[in-house]
Amino acid sequence: MKKLILLLCLCGIQSLWSQEKYTLNSSNSFVSYKAKHFLHAWEGTNNNVKGLLTKKGAGFNQMALVMTVTDFNSKNSSRDANASEVLEVLSFPKITFTASEISQENDSLNISGTLSFHGVEISKTIAAKLEEQDNELSLSGTFKLNLTEFDIKLPSFMLKKMEENIQVSYLFKFRAL
Repeated sequence: MKKLILLLCLCGIQSLWSQEKYTLNSSNSFVSYKAKHFLHAWEGTNNNVKGLLTKKGAGFNQMALVMTVTDFNSKNSSRDANASEVLEVLSFPKITFTASEISQENDSLNISGTLSFHGVEISKTIAAKLEEQDNELSLSGTFKLNLTEFDIKLPSFMLKKMEENIQVSYLFKFRAL
């Protein structure tokens, strides 16, 4: 029995070693959003995203991303302060995405997982374009996000609320560990 347990442990360790691990290069990566109100549009960018990606064999099998809501910068401190209040950053400071399935066809990925924002978790599939160079992987793409899915009370101006859908764009540069 002890030999069986030892063998299983060694197989598990070997499995971990056989994975290629990549860490997100935060200085070259970002997540940005574009939001609209009938009077104007604005965008904000987060340049402080953290993440890990693993590849086993020919395919990717895990990805995890985390960012702090207050790291989004719209280049308007008043708007950012209001967004912090609306998004209740003291109660919900982080946004996370954990991939449970990653499928690849040529240079396209479909990344399915759990997006956690404002205390709500939803299942989300995100399409990404993959570029591989040397020991670096780049994932990029855009998707729409409905803020009301996360129980966010949309702010209003002149009796009109902002649009509930925002467009999210991202560029993730991963480097091999």
